[in-house]
Amino acid sequence: MPMFSFATGTLANPYSKFSHKELALTINQIQLSGPVGGKYNYSNLGVGLLGEAPVRTTGLKNYELLLADRVIKVLHMRDMHIPINDDMHPRPAPGHNEKGDEIVGWDFVCLQGAGAMKSTFDDMLRFTSANLQPEQSPLEAARLKHCNRLPTNRVIE
Repeated sequence: MPMFSFATGTLANPYSKFSHKELALTINQIQLSGPVGGKYNYSNLGVGLLGEAPVRTTGLKNYELLLADRVIKVLHMRDMHIPINDDMHPRPAPGHNEKGDEIVGWDFVCLQGAGAMKSTFDDMLRFTSANLQPEQSPLEAARLKHCNRLPTNRVIE
Protein backbone atom coordinates (compact mmCIF):
# COMPACT_ATOMS: atom_id res chain seq x y z
CA MET A 1 0.00 0.00 0.00
CA PRO A 2 1.39 3.43 -0.88
CA MET A 3 2.83 5.38 2.01
CA PHE A 4 0.95 8.53 1.01
CA SER A 5 -2.32 6.96 2.12
CA PHE A 6 -1.24 6.64 5.74
CA ALA A 7 -0.60 10.38 6.02
CA THR A 8 -4.31 11.19 5.74
CA GLY A 9 -6.18 8.18 7.10
CA THR A 10 -5.49 5.29 9.42
CA LEU A 11 -4.06 1.84 8.78
CA ALA A 12 -7.57 0.40 8.98
CA ASN A 13 -9.09 3.09 6.72
CA PRO A 14 -6.21 4.69 4.78
CA TYR A 15 -8.14 6.71 2.19
CA SER A 16 -10.77 8.18 4.52
CA LYS A 17 -9.33 11.69 4.35
CA PHE A 18 -7.35 11.54 1.09
CA SER A 19 -8.73 14.49 -0.92
CA HIS A 20 -8.58 15.53 -4.56
CA LYS A 21 -6.05 18.19 -3.58
CA GLU A 22 -3.80 15.53 -2.03
CA LEU A 23 -4.30 13.38 -5.13
CA ALA A 24 -2.98 16.20 -7.35
CA LEU A 25 0.05 16.63 -5.08
CA THR A 26 0.68 12.87 -5.08
CA ILE A 27 0.49 12.58 -8.86
CA ASN A 28 3.02 15.37 -9.24
CA GLN A 29 5.46 13.54 -6.96
CA ILE A 30 5.22 10.05 -8.48
CA GLN A 31 8.34 8.63 -10.03
CA LEU A 32 7.95 5.48 -12.09
CA SER A 33 10.09 2.56 -11.00
CA GLY A 34 10.54 1.31 -14.56
CA PRO A 35 9.59 1.93 -18.18
CA VAL A 36 5.95 2.42 -19.16
CA GLY A 37 4.55 -0.91 -20.32
CA GLY A 38 7.11 -2.89 -18.34
CA LYS A 39 6.51 -4.77 -15.10
CA TYR A 40 3.35 -3.80 -13.27
CA ASN A 41 1.63 -4.39 -9.93
CA TYR A 42 -1.87 -3.71 -8.69
CA SER A 43 -2.28 -0.16 -7.43
CA ASN A 44 -5.22 1.37 -5.56
CA LEU A 45 -3.98 4.71 -6.85
CA GLY A 46 -4.06 3.45 -10.44
CA VAL A 47 -7.49 1.85 -10.17
CA GLY A 48 -8.78 4.92 -8.34
CA LEU A 49 -7.50 7.14 -11.17
CA LEU A 50 -9.32 4.93 -13.67
CA GLY A 51 -12.50 5.84 -11.79
CA GLU A 52 -11.66 9.56 -11.65
CA ALA A 53 -10.97 9.94 -15.39
CA PRO A 54 -14.48 9.20 -16.72
CA VAL A 55 -16.04 11.39 -14.04
CA ARG A 56 -14.02 14.32 -15.33
CA THR A 57 -14.74 13.59 -19.01
CA THR A 58 -18.51 13.17 -18.54
CA GLY A 59 -19.00 16.28 -16.43
CA LEU A 60 -20.87 14.32 -13.76
CA LYS A 61 -20.36 15.46 -10.18
CA ASN A 62 -18.84 12.26 -8.76
CA TYR A 63 -18.11 8.57 -9.26
CA GLU A 64 -21.36 7.41 -7.65
CA LEU A 65 -23.43 9.44 -10.14
CA LEU A 66 -21.37 8.04 -13.02
CA LEU A 67 -21.97 4.44 -11.90
CA ALA A 68 -25.62 5.15 -11.18
CA ASP A 69 -26.08 6.48 -14.70
CA ARG A 70 -23.99 3.89 -16.57
CA VAL A 71 -24.18 0.68 -14.52
CA ILE A 72 -26.48 0.64 -11.49
CA LYS A 73 -29.67 1.71 -13.30
CA VAL A 74 -28.95 -0.46 -16.33
CA LEU A 75 -28.47 -3.59 -14.20
CA HIS A 76 -31.34 -2.71 -11.82
CA MET A 77 -29.05 -2.76 -8.80
CA ARG A 78 -31.12 -1.38 -5.93
CA ASP A 79 -28.54 -1.43 -3.13
CA MET A 80 -25.22 -0.11 -4.40
CA HIS A 81 -24.14 3.21 -2.89
CA ILE A 82 -21.31 5.46 -1.69
CA PRO A 83 -21.49 5.45 1.32
CA ILE A 84 -23.85 2.81 2.66
CA ASN A 85 -27.29 4.34 3.05
CA ASP A 86 -29.39 3.79 6.17
CA ASP A 87 -31.60 1.16 4.50
CA MET A 88 -28.55 -1.00 3.70
CA HIS A 89 -26.91 -1.07 7.15
CA PRO A 90 -28.04 -4.57 8.13
CA ARG A 91 -27.37 -6.00 4.63
CA PRO A 92 -24.06 -4.87 3.07
CA ALA A 93 -21.75 -7.62 1.88
CA PRO A 94 -18.75 -7.52 4.25
CA GLY A 95 -15.18 -7.26 3.03
CA HIS A 96 -12.60 -9.94 3.82
CA ASN A 97 -8.83 -10.02 4.03
CA GLU A 98 -6.53 -12.62 2.44
CA LYS A 99 -7.10 -14.96 5.41
CA GLY A 100 -10.87 -14.81 4.99
CA ASP A 101 -11.42 -12.70 8.11
CA GLU A 102 -14.16 -10.08 7.93
CA ILE A 103 -12.79 -6.52 7.85
CA VAL A 104 -14.18 -2.99 8.08
CA GLY A 105 -14.82 -1.36 4.70
CA TRP A 106 -12.76 1.63 3.63
CA ASP A 107 -14.18 5.10 3.06
CA PHE A 108 -13.05 7.16 0.07
CA VAL A 109 -13.19 10.93 -0.45
CA CYS A 110 -11.61 10.50 -3.89
CA LEU A 111 -10.13 7.53 -5.78
CA GLN A 112 -13.57 5.97 -5.36
CA GLY A 113 -12.97 3.57 -8.24
CA ALA A 114 -10.60 1.67 -5.94
CA GLY A 115 -13.40 0.39 -3.74
CA ALA A 116 -15.83 3.02 -2.49
CA MET A 117 -19.01 1.33 -3.67
CA LYS A 118 -20.85 -0.66 -1.03
CA SER A 119 -23.36 -3.24 -2.06
CA THR A 120 -25.50 -6.17 -1.07
CA PHE A 121 -24.83 -9.75 -2.12
CA ASP A 122 -27.77 -9.75 -4.57
CA ASP A 123 -26.47 -6.68 -6.40
CA MET A 124 -22.95 -8.10 -6.46
CA LEU A 125 -24.36 -11.20 -8.16
CA ARG A 126 -26.07 -9.02 -10.79
CA PHE A 127 -22.80 -7.21 -11.46
CA THR A 128 -20.79 -10.46 -11.57
CA SER A 129 -23.27 -12.07 -13.96
CA ALA A 130 -23.05 -9.06 -16.30
CA ASN A 131 -19.27 -9.43 -16.37
CA LEU A 132 -19.19 -13.22 -16.73
CA GLN A 133 -21.66 -13.16 -19.62
CA PRO A 134 -21.14 -9.72 -21.19
CA GLU A 135 -22.79 -10.66 -24.49
CA GLN A 136 -26.04 -11.27 -22.55
CA SER A 137 -25.70 -8.17 -20.37
CA PRO A 138 -27.62 -4.91 -20.82
CA LEU A 139 -24.21 -3.24 -20.50
CA GLU A 140 -22.91 -4.84 -23.72
CA ALA A 141 -24.66 -2.42 -26.06
CA ALA A 142 -23.22 0.55 -24.18
CA ARG A 143 -19.75 -0.98 -24.15
CA LEU A 144 -19.81 -1.58 -27.89
CA LYS A 145 -21.14 1.92 -28.51
CA HIS A 146 -18.48 3.66 -26.42
CA CYS A 147 -15.42 1.40 -26.50
CA ASN A 148 -13.74 3.23 -29.39
CA ARG A 149 -15.05 6.77 -28.87
CA LEU A 150 -12.19 8.42 -27.00
CA PRO A 151 -8.97 9.05 -28.88
CA THR A 152 -5.98 7.41 -27.23
CA ASN A 153 -3.98 10.65 -27.17
CA ARG A 154 -6.53 12.69 -25.21
CA VAL A 155 -5.14 14.46 -22.15
CA ILE A 156 -7.45 14.87 -19.17
CA GLU A 157 -6.83 18.04 -17.16
